[in-house]
Amino acid sequence: MTKKPGRNEGKEPIAVQVAAPPRNASEYFRDVLGPLTGILETTGIMVIFTLFILMKREDLRNRLLRLAGSGQLNVMTQAIDDASKRLSRYLWLQFLVNLGYGLLFGPGSGTVKIV
Repeated sequence: MTKKPGRNEGKEPIAVQVAAPPRNASEYFRDVLGPLTGILETTGIMVIFTLFILMKREDLRNRLLRLAGSGQLNVMTQAIDDASKRLSRYLWLQFLVNLGYGLLFGPGSGTVKIV
């Protein structure tokens, strides 16, 4: 069987490079902000709930006391005060621990190079 001479015989193949079209600003921001939307949504919901709780804290306290019954008003008030003091102390100590770790390891974190 004999080969027929083709049109590209003896020529080098043409190099082809596939390139993506240039991205505009909206696509860039969507790619950057996309992973952050879940975190931002959770933070927003947390801030809204915290504001509502802080604005209506007396009303929420009174509702909690009514749930326990009017006969144990003194005991429930003491329990709520004790719980709030313990929670406040726990959060304060947690802050101090995190501050200590931050001061201890924070300055050194900028000097680490990952190869």
